[in-house]
Amino acid sequence: MEIFLAVVIGICCLLVIIIQGQQAEQFLAQTKIDLTTTSEILNRERKQRQQAQQFFEQTKRDLTSTSKQLNREQKQRQQAQLSLGEFKRDLTSISEQLNRERKQHQQSQQSLEQIKHDFAITDKQMTREQKQYQQIEKSLEETKCALTVTAEQLNREHKQRQQAEQSIEHTKREMMVTFKQQRLEQEEHKKIELSFEEQKRQLSDMVTQHQDMEESFKKNQQEMSVISKQHQQAEQIIEDSQEKLTNALEQVTHEQQKFETSEQSYDKMKQEFLSSVTAREQLEKTLEGMTLNNTSLSSDNEFLQNNTAYSLKSISSGKCIYVPQGSLKDGTLIRQDNWRNGLNQQWYFQALGGEDQGYFHIFSVRTKKCLEILSASKEDNVKIHQNQCTGSDTQKWKLIFLKEKNSFLLQCKYSSLMLAVSEKTDNMVQYTEHNADNQCWMLTEIDKN
Repeated sequence: MEIFLAVVIGICCLLVIIIQGQQAEQFLAQTKIDLTTTSEILNRERKQRQQAQQFFEQTKRDLTSTSKQLNREQKQRQQAQLSLGEFKRDLTSISEQLNRERKQHQQSQQSLEQIKHDFAITDKQMTREQKQYQQIEKSLEETKCALTVTAEQLNREHKQRQQAEQSIEHTKREMMVTFKQQRLEQEEHKKIELSFEEQKRQLSDMVTQHQDMEESFKKNQQEMSVISKQHQQAEQIIEDSQEKLTNALEQVTHEQQKFETSEQSYDKMKQEFLSSVTAREQLEKTLEGMTLNNTSLSSDNEFLQNNTAYSLKSISSGKCIYVPQGSLKDGTLIRQDNWRNGLNQQWYFQALGGEDQGYFHIFSVRTKKCLEILSASKEDNVKIHQNQCTGSDTQKWKLIFLKEKNSFLLQCKYSSLMLAVSEKTDNMVQYTEHNADNQCWMLTEIDKN
């Protein structure tokens, strides 16, 4: 019984073992399947991990390049910000410059309107002058007719003069024959012959040199009187010759005076004609300069001469600067007045050298004292007076040529301000340059004749 139980238990155990083995095989099969699935999953995960690692590496490289690009872009952005700041500053300066240029343009337009107005006035003046020129041309035609008549008269006088010269030559030939006869008859008077030959040469010079004619004639008379004492026959011949020569010379002198009178009248008419032509050319040049807004002056200061006096006329008022009453007192204020050709309105420009190259001392012809800034100030509207020339920078002035206005600015070296006419009085002052006519000056050379 125990054996049966043991067999049954053994069979049960074997069945259990078989069942467990089957279960184990199923489990192993399932495990194999699971392992296979897991292996595939692991392979897929491994591939995904590899792909993820590759993606991570690629992403890391992309991040590195992106970081570098971001750094470059950050630097570029900083540079762009700096450039933007400079650009803003440039825009600010350009806008300021545009404002200045707009103001200058407005001033230029105002100046252009003034020039148009001046041109209209000049045009009217040119019309009047053209009428005057037509009248001058008519008078020139009349003068030409008078010159033609004068020329014909001069030709007739010239023929008469030639006839007188021929008469003198004939008289000379007669005298030569007489002298030859005299030498044949009186060989012993050689000294008389020499003096007579000298008289012949002097008479010939009298024909060509009319101014010395009378003195030579007197000398010949003295010599003839000496000769007449030595020989009476020679004296008679010489006296006859002298009478003939006197008549001929008087006629020649008369003809010469008429000829000189005619030449003077001709020269006078010629000068008047040339002066009228010169005036016309100057008017044409002036009109051309107004039309083209150009000038024939040089922008240099080389045309100024130390020993030549000039007037300084304001463009705005048309008046000239002067020393009131020609006062010799230091500190006398400089004013403006109409041109009266006084020495107190005339000025010398003494060029300076070295560090002051291009600057001048401007001093009065009357007082010999220099233009100077009062109290050595650099402020606007400070007055200008005269003072002894000391070489101070307050007495040094530079000429700045303005092509558009055909005039000059006078700039003081000390203050860098311009000589100007006061807007309230006739006093001369210094003022900041602002392209106004009361700062523009015309220089005119004073004709000493």
